[in-house]
Amino acid sequence: MDLSQETILPKCVPNRAILQPSGEVFAVISALLLSPALAFAALAPDACGPKGECGPGLGCSAGVCKDIETDVVAYASYCKHELGFAHPEAKLPYLSCYDSGDMRGGPRSPTGRQVDVKLTVAGGTMHLKDAEHVWDQVFGAGGCDDPNYLYGYCDPYYRLNVWKPDAGGNESIVAALHCRNDSDEKPSPYAVLAADRLKAYTDAAGASSSERTRLFDQWNGTSEIVLILANTDSGKACFFHAARPYWGSHVPAPDDERDIATPAARAALWAELPVKPPFGPEQRQDQWLRNAQNGYYSPDYMVCTGCHDSGPFLHDPFIDSMNDGSQFFLPQDKRTRPYLPLGYQAHVGYTYIKTDPVKMGDGTTQPQRCTSCHSMGSEHACSSWFDRAVGWDFPSEASTESRSTQSLARYMAPHNATTRDEFYKDLGPHIDAMKCCCEHPGWNGCRTVPRATPAAAGISGTDSRSCVASASGGWHQPCAADSECNHSGLTCNAGSCKFPDEF
Repeated sequence: MDLSQETILPKCVPNRAILQPSGEVFAVISALLLSPALAFAALAPDACGPKGECGPGLGCSAGVCKDIETDVVAYASYCKHELGFAHPEAKLPYLSCYDSGDMRGGPRSPTGRQVDVKLTVAGGTMHLKDAEHVWDQVFGAGGCDDPNYLYGYCDPYYRLNVWKPDAGGNESIVAALHCRNDSDEKPSPYAVLAADRLKAYTDAAGASSSERTRLFDQWNGTSEIVLILANTDSGKACFFHAARPYWGSHVPAPDDERDIATPAARAALWAELPVKPPFGPEQRQDQWLRNAQNGYYSPDYMVCTGCHDSGPFLHDPFIDSMNDGSQFFLPQDKRTRPYLPLGYQAHVGYTYIKTDPVKMGDGTTQPQRCTSCHSMGSEHACSSWFDRAVGWDFPSEASTESRSTQSLARYMAPHNATTRDEFYKDLGPHIDAMKCCCEHPGWNGCRTVPRATPAAAGISGTDSRSCVASASGGWHQPCAADSECNHSGLTCNAGSCKFPDEF
């Protein structure tokens, strides 16, 4: 899979040209209207303060205050201040899919983990990392139980690194580096885990240059890298998308301002590489000779909040296969926590959707279960993520077993159902009301709430139609006029509105 801009854009990371069709003229006008200080700085940039302080909408880059939407170093500096780093003027150490360092210069820690791709057949679960024949089944016609939910494929070399970048300072700040790998080429020698791939490379010291290069790339290979920095107290969050090519073992920090044009800087950067490639520093420089400016896309390149609309951290069976027992590796988003994306992403006015108490089959009401733990964003959370979570849609490489076994097919809301009917008896009214409000937030029983104040009452729908007390068009209710149902998760069948897997 080629994850160029052309293939990324139609998914969940549209760039400014899509969101603002009038292009750069509109962007300049917006800057003048929304932030006169920003517009002035573009003409006469001010020097940064002693700790990199700048005015609103500005960040420190090359010693002067610059636009945080077009300069990645300025954006990174701005984020460090807003997120509450103890010493925002200090530089972040280089990033890696495997380990992390802190800003005090101490030793790096092995904080990265790798997805556990599984295949369940006839009640027995096999792990891709354990047996070579499982690879042939997964990438034959089997698929896997928990594919990468963003792109739909089984991604055995997906690495996620989660750490505290301001350790010893502000412990509320969390960094998450997502390292995707779209290759389904069987590793040789068979090595699924990163440590085994690295060992295969280091053990091949006497092999040919071409073979050592292949093994080095097999370990280092990455098709996309995304960094999230978030404060789990304040809810502020920043997103960074690394620019191709991607080298998983050594990624420049988004505030890296080294002048890589000088011989001394090049030598220092080559010496910093944790594992040297089999070729010398004069080769493939586009893969290792990187700083922030040539290592990242512009901060206004994409809008990660289209997918990350409920909070900075997305959870699904794929990501949560990296959990250690009951401990979540990637932090959980909470329904009471504000969500404040910073920079360009702050302009996108997504909201949270809530429902009033839901009427159950026995006539009683219950608080909405779908938002009992986390908020429901109005974009992907309400559409594609929702449909996958309740078992209405599946990634392209989902295994047969994961499409039918309830514990694999449906992961939200948490349940212990062993059959479809058990699942719907408990959660059907909640799913119906939530999906209805997602698509009709102006209907009665629905509320729209700003992400900055998730506990607020929000704006209640006033339409005469209801998502929580409808007489027709709802789940297991008579179809409304013209055989219509209340939302896209329902279909009129034999005069009654049903979920897609009920007929």
